[in-house]
Amino acid sequence: MHYILYGNDSFDKKRFIKKLLIENPKSQVVEIDCNSKKFSYQSIVTEYSMLDLFSSPKIIIANDFQDFKKTKKIEEQEEIHFQKILDSDIDNPNSIVFTCDYSVYKKKKLFKIFEKHNIFLKEFKSLDEKKFSAYARTRIRKENIKINENAFNQLLIRINSDKYVLENEISKFKSYGGIIDLNVVEKLVSKSYDDNTFHLINSIIAHDTKSALKSLGDLYTLNVDPNMIIGLLASQYRFLFQVKALATKGYSNDKIASEIGLKKSGRIYYAQKSISRVTTTYLLHCLHDLSELEHRFKTINLINRNLELELFILNKL
Repeated sequence: MHYILYGNDSFDKKRFIKKLLIENPKSQVVEIDCNSKKFSYQSIVTEYSMLDLFSSPKIIIANDFQDFKKTKKIEEQEEIHFQKILDSDIDNPNSIVFTCDYSVYKKKKLFKIFEKHNIFLKEFKSLDEKKFSAYARTRIRKENIKINENAFNQLLIRINSDKYVLENEISKFKSYGGIIDLNVVEKLVSKSYDDNTFHLINSIIAHDTKSALKSLGDLYTLNVDPNMIIGLLASQYRFLFQVKALATKGYSNDKIASEIGLKKSGRIYYAQKSISRVTTTYLLHCLHDLSELEHRFKTINLINRNLELELFILNKL
């Protein structure tokens, strides 16, 4: 049997492959990076065709395979090569596992070639924020971890619907023991630059001076200099402007995520909550003022950048 595992949930794809390998403990595993400059169809064909009477069957994992895309052009000779190998080696015990993060185009000739040879097709789709919340709650309960609601909500914000990060944080919680409250989450679960920047802007919009200065202090603690903070703020304000503009047109969160180029809509959900009180004009003014501040940083050598940045933030509160 051959496998095509597609979709943007790499966590569950890897878990499926791990289960497959456990179920076939005697199989040899061969991994091929299809994004490598050295990759060619021949590498898959060669591994699949090589049989050894004294060895176990092989599971060939072709990671990030790109050629089931609708727009991807394939040399006809390569398709024919695959077809000949599959047709001639009916009793071949080896399996090929293709992984990709896009939707498979089922009308493609290459797909139809594999479809004739006992293909297993499965989509792994990332969860939206509501389903991820339910998933995270179930995983935490399964590990017998007690967490209060405020702490759980903060955890969701910080891990951004990422199953890998969730598993890492669950391990920390298990080691910590006791009830997980908001203070524990803030202590154990790190924020990224983007998270700190988002909280900084959210505090500015909410006119929360204490929270805004704390978020700025967190960025300083991470050794982020004022020039970089301006860039992070500008990037976040542009993101919020795009979300606000598209939401005004009546786009759903999933549609906005697709338009902006995000694989998940979790960030859109929290952005919508943040900008519900402001207009696109306000966000454009903030971008304009940031641009002027950046210009001052570049043209005035002796300027106190930390002080100027703090004054900018206080002026927006």
